[in-house]
Amino acid sequence: MNINKKIKQILQKILPAYRVSLRVEEQLYRMDYQLKLMNKRQEMCFWWLLQKPEETLNETQKRFFLGLPKADGRLREIQLLLLGLLKRFNDICRKNNINYWLEGGNLLGAIRHKGFIPWDDDLDVGISRKDFNKLFSLIEYENDLEIVYQYDEKNNYCFPKLVLKKSKISLWLDFIIYDEISCNNWDKVKVIWNRRNVLKNECKKELRNNLKTKNKTDNIFRNKNDIEILKNIYERYASKLSGEGVSNYFMVSAEFPDDMCTGIRCFPKKWIYPLKTVEFDDLILYIPQEADKYLTSLYGDIYSLPLDAGFQRHIQLEDVQNLLKENQY
Repeated sequence: MNINKKIKQILQKILPAYRVSLRVEEQLYRMDYQLKLMNKRQEMCFWWLLQKPEETLNETQKRFFLGLPKADGRLREIQLLLLGLLKRFNDICRKNNINYWLEGGNLLGAIRHKGFIPWDDDLDVGISRKDFNKLFSLIEYENDLEIVYQYDEKNNYCFPKLVLKKSKISLWLDFIIYDEISCNNWDKVKVIWNRRNVLKNECKKELRNNLKTKNKTDNIFRNKNDIEILKNIYERYASKLSGEGVSNYFMVSAEFPDDMCTGIRCFPKKWIYPLKTVEFDDLILYIPQEADKYLTSLYGDIYSLPLDAGFQRHIQLEDVQNLLKENQY
C-alpha cells in the first residue's frame, strides 16, 4: 500500500468532514457522468433524425457541417477582413518558400466547412521556429505589416502576432511555433515535454529580470529591443530540447499558453510534412499531410456537436461597425 493511500485512510477515520467531502465528490462525479450520457444520447438522436437512407453516420455529419451557412452581418465582415490579412501572409510565404500550416480552429474550419467556422473570428497558423525566424526577418521590409509579441507574465505565455500597421481595429494572425525534437518513442516525448515545462518557468524568471513589463497594461510589445529579448530567450531555451539525431517530432514551443494544452501537444513530423493544400473560402492554403490525425489529437471527434457553436469570441463587433461607418479601412 502506498503512502498516499495510507494517509487517505487515516483522514477518513479521524475527520468526519473529510468523509462528507468524499461523498459529495462521489455524487458530483456521478452527476457529471449522467449529464455526459444524456448529452451523448441527445446528440445521437440529432444525427439519426438527419441521417438519409444508405448514408453512413460520418457522411451525415460531414454533410451537416459543410451545409451550415456562412457567418453573416458584422461577423462575416470581420472574417473577410481577416481573409485579406491571411492572403497577404500566404503570398509572402509562397514567394519565399516558407512552410506553415493552418492550425486549431482554422484547420478545423478548412476540413469541416471549407473556410471559417461560421462562428469563428481569428487566425492561427502553425510554423516551425526556423521558418518563423525567416518570416520574421522578411516582415521588417513590409510597409503594411509587423510582428508584435503578446507576453503575459502572470499566465506565462507569449504569442507572436502578425498585424496590419494601419488597421483601426485589432486584426491579427497568431503564430503557434513548433520546435523540432528527436525522439525514439512516445515515452521519450513525455520526458522532453516535462523538460519543456521546466524550461518554460526558467524563461519566465529570466524575462522578469530583463523585460520592461512595468506599467504595461495590454501585454503587447512592439519595441524592437523588447521583442528581441522575448524572441532570443525563448529560442535559446528551445535549443535545449532538440536532442541528438534526426528530428522526427514537432513539439509546441514554450511560448504557447498552458491552458490551451489539454495534453502533450506534440506531433510526428510525418503527420505534417509534406504539406498539402486545401480550399479555404477563396484561398488555397497549406494544411498538415495527416490533417485528420492532427485534429483528432487536438480535439477528439471533430464531427461531434461543438459546445461553442454560435459564439464569436475575439474581436468586438462594435469596433468593426464604427470602422466601416468611417470607411477608413
